[in-house]
Amino acid sequence: MNDLDYAKMIEIPVTTSEISVKKARKFRRRRPETLKRELIEKLNGEPAEEVKEGETAAEAETLPFENTVEVITKKEERKRLKGKFKFDIVAAQVAVIVVLALTIMLTNIFWQDSGINTLVRSVFASGKTTEQDVTYKEFSPVVPNYSSATIDGGVMTFAAGGSIYSMCDGVVTNVAENAGKYDISLKFSPSFSAVISGAEYAYYGLGDSVYKSVPVCYSSGEVKVYLYDNGKLLTDYALDGGKIIWQS
Repeated sequence: MNDLDYAKMIEIPVTTSEISVKKARKFRRRRPETLKRELIEKLNGEPAEEVKEGETAAEAETLPFENTVEVITKKEERKRLKGKFKFDIVAAQVAVIVVLALTIMLTNIFWQDSGINTLVRSVFASGKTTEQDVTYKEFSPVVPNYSSATIDGGVMTFAAGGSIYSMCDGVVTNVAENAGKYDISLKFSPSFSAVISGAEYAYYGLGDSVYKSVPVCYSSGEVKVYLYDNGKLLTDYALDGGKIIWQS
């Protein structure tokens, strides 16, 4: 006989009760892949199947709604907004450049004396080289022919035949026929020039460079040489051996 039967026999009041212990509910951290999958399954109307430990969303079975639903995390959203912001800045810069280019083009077309046109002309003009003028007195010319010569009113005359030389380094500016012979024009600076008249043969043509003491033409007869300062015949010089000496 157990204690309970004995208590009933002697009529001792007995009270019984049952104690049930509820199991503690376990909470566990839901993985991002699981949350994403559950959301897609809810949209598809299918029961959610938790992603197993070690299994990635890509390895799990693909649900039909995954082709149309995209779950974006806050981090991904920030990246997209940042990329869009960068794109907007680049687009704005391109738009400003296009507007400026159109403005400059229209200004150049319709306003010839605009500040932009003036600036462009000044920049390109600065690249041009200006020929520096040198007065005839700064040259030390040589006699065109080493044989005897005479001077009359600033005109040098060479009676004996032979080669005629350039008095200074310069450029041929003209070769013109004159009474069966040639007149050769030489330029030594913007203001100082010479003309050799009566040559039978010219060794150089228009635009050719000539050099001091190098023959430029030949004549078997009389040849005259003229020196000019800005188109005015020079007369204030003398011959000293093979040199031309300025008198004033």
